[in-house]
Amino acid sequence: MQDLDWRFLALALALQLTTLAFRALAWRNVLAAAYPQRQIPLFSLGCAYAAGIALNAYLPARGGEGAKVALARAQIPGSSVPTIAASLTVLAMVDAAFGASLIAALWATGVLPKLPSVPSLGFAHVVAAVAAIVVFFLIARRYRAGVGRFLVSAARGL
Repeated sequence: MQDLDWRFLALALALQLTTLAFRALAWRNVLAAAYPQRQIPLFSLGCAYAAGIALNAYLPARGGEGAKVALARAQIPGSSVPTIAASLTVLAMVDAAFGASLIAALWATGVLPKLPSVPSLGFAHVVAAVAAIVVFFLIARRYRAGVGRFLVSAARGL
């Protein structure tokens, strides 16, 4: 512990908190665009975002995302779960775009090694994927009205 330089630790903590604040602000702006007629509170939504991030460190399968949605739903009157969940998808897509571009730049400059080859899919995998798609569309057809309302609500968040 004597070799730890506290200045670097303080700088790392400040950068992490700044990143958290900007990501919470971005999520609030996405929700404000989804609900233009409502006042979206910045501080309480930022706290909900921070709580979800903290829970992601302990809960499996990114369970903190559910906490983010539930806490945001409590803060925004008249909001819907699909809209709030879809708003988190916007942030995930931006993260994926930045991450993919960073990996592509590192790969193009030779910093990353050659990409591994993609294994071929077996016949059983293809049949299982087609069967899953067919079952999905049969269920969607059966519950068409509910699926339609869900998709409209989710599209508002996107």
